[in-house]
Amino acid sequence: GRVFDTREVEIAEMLARSIGRALLEARMRDQLAFEANHDRLTGLPNRSYQQDWLERALARARRDGEVLAVVFLDLDRFKQINDTLGHDVGDQLLRKVGERLKGMLGTSGHLARMGGDEFTAVLPDLPGAEEAVSIAGRMLEALRQPFEIEGYELFITASLGISVFPADAQDARTLLRNADAAMYRVKSSGRNDVRLFTPEPGFSALEALALENHLRRAIENGEFRLWFQPQMRPDRVLDGLEVLLVWDNPKLGRTFPSRFIPVAEENGLIVPIGSWVLAEACRQAARWQRQGYGRVKVAVNVSALQFARPDFVATVAEALAGSGLDPRLLELELTESYIMRDVEESARRMAQLRALGVGIAIDDFGTGYSSLSYLHSLPADTLKIDRSFLGEAGGSPESLPLIQTIVTLAHNLGLAVVAEGVETLEQFELLRSIGCDRMQGHLFGESVSLAEAERLLAAGSRK
Repeated sequence: GRVFDTREVEIAEMLARSIGRALLEARMRDQLAFEANHDRLTGLPNRSYQQDWLERALARARRDGEVLAVVFLDLDRFKQINDTLGHDVGDQLLRKVGERLKGMLGTSGHLARMGGDEFTAVLPDLPGAEEAVSIAGRMLEALRQPFEIEGYELFITASLGISVFPADAQDARTLLRNADAAMYRVKSSGRNDVRLFTPEPGFSALEALALENHLRRAIENGEFRLWFQPQMRPDRVLDGLEVLLVWDNPKLGRTFPSRFIPVAEENGLIVPIGSWVLAEACRQAARWQRQGYGRVKVAVNVSALQFARPDFVATVAEALAGSGLDPRLLELELTESYIMRDVEESARRMAQLRALGVGIAIDDFGTGYSSLSYLHSLPADTLKIDRSFLGEAGGSPESLPLIQTIVTLAHNLGLAVVAEGVETLEQFELLRSIGCDRMQGHLFGESVSLAEAERLLAAGSRK
């Protein structure tokens, strides 16, 4: 055969290196593109890729007149597995859940991990909503078989919500939001089930839009009012006021928070509204102090969106500085469920707030499932026992041990306890007998206007 000279060999090697480099760069580009669109843990499409995929699937569904559904799936009590068996087991479980769901769906749906223990499936080209419910039911059934991980046999259930195009929404964002809302309804009514999205009764899309438009101008038009719910000590002396927001609009009339807060949370208006409430509550408490009503503690609810903002601690500091209120007279109520989403970050943020001198209350306590083990590490002052406990108590001593345990545990950790939803004298007496520090509910007045709150304060200051 022919002998290659040195120059030809060099050219061949150079070409081989160039081709190798080009292939490596192409592979790296493919890898980077994959990583940008996929979840690193499960290898499934991630949130941004799923939204893009949904947009494209919606365009096809609109063009071809097809039905499409979004299924939002959240594992039930996954946090317990993470907390008791460790994150390695939790991660393996998420991988296996992803594999099992993907295998079950096959080509009938596009599965993604949205983050944490949340997954979504986009189901295109359906004959109708019934088929979406049927597929979601099979997803739920697939998870009911145990998972074998590191010698553990793990059983897990899930809550699934479904939103359907074109019946429930016309765009990707609203479809995802509605499926998420349907999933939360499953969570709140017992978990381990599938539910189709249903709009709030008597609350049409047009009404929601009108409400949002009015809401955008409510602060500048001075339409918000603070109302107050009394918190009483066991000796029936007023010990504080929880702030409630009432909206008086010329066209809509008086609107209570249960009606407009969900809309405000969806469109981000909860942040400026929450800042206004905080500043106004501080101003009002400072006015009462100057007017001789004494040191009135005010409790203000903080939404998850507010608490998550990097500037939230600064917002609280500004409200205190602007009003001149003693920080010890402000208590911020943080819901247990969103504190538990990221305990370390929540604890860090709570410590910054405590450093300002304000009190921290953990609201709706007892509705979560793994919070007891974290209580000692959370810089809080008060636990608010969720009203559902008292619903069960109904004044009967048999259901007291759980509340008694929470009160004892809280007191051992140096925390005060507030019971919500106190409606009867029997409940009041039982709570007093086990050392509950404060109570609120129908028995003492559910919520009162500013003028009525000042009458209560005047009566209290005369005692």
